[in-house]
Amino acid sequence: LPLATRWYRQCVIWFRWVLGFAVFINFVVFWALPIGLQGQGWRLNITKQLHPIYKFFDENKLMRSIANKFFYSKEVYSDFFAISCGLALNTFATLAVVIYQQVKFDTVPLWMVYA
Repeated sequence: LPLATRWYRQCVIWFRWVLGFAVFINFVVFWALPIGLQGQGWRLNITKQLHPIYKFFDENKLMRSIANKFFYSKEVYSDFFAISCGLALNTFATLAVVIYQQVKFDTVPLWMVYA
């Protein structure tokens, strides 16, 4: 194979730099910034408002009995049932909004795809 021309090498270097910069911006905007903001919100005493809600679900006897009877083989695993239900509810609600947007407007905006 012939040696790559200077122009070709410069294009490859430029492409790699642009791709790396795009990945870096993606990380900062869609991962680091939201995680940092959530962490700061948590640190600024949002826990005081959310703890009673968490406690309600964590100590709910009905949820624990359903988890033990139908989902988990050991009682100790029923601690994960409330968070699993929350995750499933969030996933289904988000998917429903995206499907509704697609069916009603025949498009999904880019911001919704990223969210």
